[in-house]
Amino acid sequence: MPGMPLEQDVTCATCGYNLRGLTSGHDCPECGHPVMESLEWAAQFSPEEWEAGELLTRAQAFPIAQLTGYPIDAVLFVNDVVNHAMHRFGSDGRKQVGAPEICAAVRSFAGMYFNDAAEALNLLCQWELRRSEDVGRIVWAMADAGWIERSPGDSPADFAGIFTLDDVIKDLP
Repeated sequence: MPGMPLEQDVTCATCGYNLRGLTSGHDCPECGHPVMESLEWAAQFSPEEWEAGELLTRAQAFPIAQLTGYPIDAVLFVNDVVNHAMHRFGSDGRKQVGAPEICAAVRSFAGMYFNDAAEALNLLCQWELRRSEDVGRIVWAMADAGWIERSPGDSPADFAGIFTLDDVIKDLP
């Protein structure tokens, strides 16, 4: 296994396992996800984001998963999408984005997150994220839990009819 062992905490992008002590050539001992892919995933976030707690663990996502009926991985994916949307579309220090920006971020984030359209289709179906309304239910539950803020006038109906799974994967490689 090439490389030096990781000397700091790095979370597996798939299962949340702490990869400290492993090299980039290893796989996560918990789920088998390549350490290198977790390092690449983690590199897209600044230290401030990690410290601010913008990234959720599986344990933190569990209550939202229970409340909504979606798998924990769906909650984690949507949380990452919301963070991606805030960094991509937020401006002038604004840290709030609406349903259209979040839904646009699903597509752009999917292009970075998944290896190809087949993997995106498989996992998004497995996570029961087939349309914008599914994303909206999780976002709304996150707001109810105080993880993100809503703007006055926001509604779950804002997510209605924005995209389907076919829209998300149609241009992925």
